[in-house]
Amino acid sequence: MMEEETVMEKKKHKGKHDKPKPWDEDPNVDRWKIEKFDPSWNEGGMLEVSSFSTLFPQYREKYLQQAWPMVKGALKEYGVSCELNLVEGSMTVSTTRKTRDPYIIVKARDLIRLLSRSVPAPQMSPSTSCFSPVDGLLRPMLTTLHSKLTTTLFWSWPPSESCHPSLIACGHNDTFLRSKVVLFLVLFNFLQSLPLHNVFFDLLTFTMVEGAIKILNDEVQCDIIKIGNLVRNKERFVKRRQHLVGPNSSTLKALEILTGCYILVQGNTVAAMGSFKGLKQVRKIVEDCIQNKMHPVYHIKILMMKKELEKDPTLANETWDRFLPKFKKKNVKQKKVKSKEKKPYTPFPPPPQPSKVDKLLESGEYFLSERKKESKKWQEKQEKQAEKTAENKRKREAAFIPPEEASKQDSRNHEDQNKDVAAMAMSLKEKAKKLKKQKSAENINAEEYIAASGEESSKKKKKSKHS
Repeated sequence: MMEEETVMEKKKHKGKHDKPKPWDEDPNVDRWKIEKFDPSWNEGGMLEVSSFSTLFPQYREKYLQQAWPMVKGALKEYGVSCELNLVEGSMTVSTTRKTRDPYIIVKARDLIRLLSRSVPAPQMSPSTSCFSPVDGLLRPMLTTLHSKLTTTLFWSWPPSESCHPSLIACGHNDTFLRSKVVLFLVLFNFLQSLPLHNVFFDLLTFTMVEGAIKILNDEVQCDIIKIGNLVRNKERFVKRRQHLVGPNSSTLKALEILTGCYILVQGNTVAAMGSFKGLKQVRKIVEDCIQNKMHPVYHIKILMMKKELEKDPTLANETWDRFLPKFKKKNVKQKKVKSKEKKPYTPFPPPPQPSKVDKLLESGEYFLSERKKESKKWQEKQEKQAEKTAENKRKREAAFIPPEEASKQDSRNHEDQNKDVAAMAMSLKEKAKKLKKQKSAENINAEEYIAASGEESSKKKKKSKHS
């Protein structure tokens, strides 16, 4: 029975073409690997022309003019044509008869979108370890060479035919970059004569930093995150965007290392390039930062812990929630705005305020002559002056008035104090008497006490007889 059930389960399929394939259970097949496109898969080419265009800001015009030959050459390898329209301020990419990869037009569209968002095209840059071991030895020579080369080569443009092709590829305005290339060539020729020139050459190599053109690779994807509409207040938006960048771009560099993505914060957008997993992490971090849900530093801490947990094979099939920190958002108490008491609603508008003419008509001054008006003003002025002088006189005389003596209150206080002293004296006398009595009782002699008692009894008898 068990064997029949397993056979029935194998025969059950949802679709018509959902049949078991020979590579389904092959452990050597990597199903997540993206294979490079082979032009032999589509020898006929594209039947229809597909094109995409995008606008770019005016400040990018100068850079795009310089980098466009490089972009054009990169797209030509895939059979895609591109056009830079400086009048309209747009970039257009379209397929040609030589296009074989059907998805390359989408990649070309992403390329022009990244270029419009200030992502740089490929450029020459020295490696991170450049000049580090020979800094103290060759710095004087480098400074003298640099000064001579800048005076002789860089001010004579366009370059001659004998000039190195790498200088021509650098462009006209990038003098700093051309100086780096020339220094590299001179140092290379100089270090060839040294015994350790191979070691120095490895350290002085220049690497090609791939920018937006890297998006044409199948493994690289891009995402442009719009952050301008997430916050209304501009000051708050700028502050939160700065949190994403960090001091000296330290936060941004840490995010690039942990997510494996290139991130560029520009204006109201954040451009990111990398794998799908990294782009998903970047989008969550950016949105949480701008919406003030979580600071990027806490996301960096979580990503670092996940990197460490990935190394442990025993935790591969377990949840990591118990290891990851849980950050609670602390709401800062804000000042409560005092709400004004709402007046009862009335459909009628408030009565109009009387004007100056209305007030004069009510008081009757409107009908007075100018002479009477002036006399009235003068009289009011005299009254005000009289009040002011009287008040000033009162203030001056207040300094000469003697303070009131509190005689009754002082006498009462004095009597109370005397009563207290007399009471204390009486209590002290009573205590003294009690002490004397106690001492006398302690020092009594028995014979004297008996004799004294006998005398008292005889005196009483005599008194009774006389009576």
